[in-house]
Amino acid sequence: MRNDGLNAEQLISKTKVAIMNDDEWKWLAGIVMMGSSGIVEADHKVKTAATDGLNELYNRDFIEGLSLSQIKFIVLHENFHKMFRHLFVWQALWKESKDLANIACDAVINTQYLYGKAGLEFVEGGIYMPEYKDPDVWNVKAVYDDLKKNAKEVPQSGHDTHDWEEADQVTEAEAKEIEVQVDNALRQASLVGNIGASMPRSVTEMLVPEVDWKTLLAEFFKSACSGNDKQTWRRPHKTYVAYDLYIPTPYSENIGRVLIAGDTSGSIDDRMLSVIMGHMQQLVNETQPSGVDIAWWGSKVVGVDSFERGAMDNLANAVKPIGGGGTTPACITEWMYEEKRDDYVCAVVITDGEFYGDSVGDWGDLPVLWLVVNSRPVPNIPVGQTVQVKDVS
Repeated sequence: MRNDGLNAEQLISKTKVAIMNDDEWKWLAGIVMMGSSGIVEADHKVKTAATDGLNELYNRDFIEGLSLSQIKFIVLHENFHKMFRHLFVWQALWKESKDLANIACDAVINTQYLYGKAGLEFVEGGIYMPEYKDPDVWNVKAVYDDLKKNAKEVPQSGHDTHDWEEADQVTEAEAKEIEVQVDNALRQASLVGNIGASMPRSVTEMLVPEVDWKTLLAEFFKSACSGNDKQTWRRPHKTYVAYDLYIPTPYSENIGRVLIAGDTSGSIDDRMLSVIMGHMQQLVNETQPSGVDIAWWGSKVVGVDSFERGAMDNLANAVKPIGGGGTTPACITEWMYEEKRDDYVCAVVITDGEFYGDSVGDWGDLPVLWLVVNSRPVPNIPVGQTVQVKDVS
């Protein structure tokens, strides 16, 4: 038992709360709350810590013998396995060489994300391989291949156990559900500016969806503009129309304004912009926010078209100004603060993604969706959600 009198159960609980309140790691809160955390006794086959890809196990003697900063390292380590879905994604590597698969997964987590971080203490016996420090070069497969090719002398085990066998028993549907849980947890964190901004770039890149942009736009917009304090018969509730039941659609007169921020760069042609605005028009008609502002921007906001409830049927009439200088999205939030535009419920930014400078602006807690219009790799945007618009047909 530790000198502070806490047992293993209390220490794990205390550590998870600390992670969820830590500015450096609170973006992992949703992952940390996934699954269950169990404590096993000294004679259990798990001598340190373990995960099956969803749940965690911690050995009582091991945990009670560590400092709080070491326990935090261990808990984060297990949750990085869960977040990256290592035990599901890399099953083929495990079936070829369990030892190398274990080492490759641990090396990526410890070396690229945890080792040397403030407030964390590396646990003796863990795997740290500085040659694999660059996440742009080394993922689990690349590390595995390098270990196998060069027959490096590496530790035979790390400080945790990976229950590949248990993960292998998970059905395809169950694995998909875990993937959805992970994705949802990270997306919710990414929408909050001061939380999502601390996500590593390699994590935010996981959130660039391979879904139809129109579907994601609709889900984002309707979620941000939901309300049900009033009803209207102008739009029968779609859920019940299929059953020949016509009931009013709920809506809210308390929904604030929506911001659409259009990049003035020439790479977004008129046809593409027209299609996007057409979908925006449909969503505005369905949700009826109190108003819509279309802000045109480059290096600064160069024009604003405003539409009020009851007169929002012609968003396509907004005129895109020519030029506007470079593409600096921080100018949008600067304009918002200068003009005291604090009643937006969400923002949709239409851009080619070729930004000048590193800052995309301080969006606070405002939900932001970036529609990146190009065929190149999508830029890493640390705030909100990002979707690539490849086809507007």
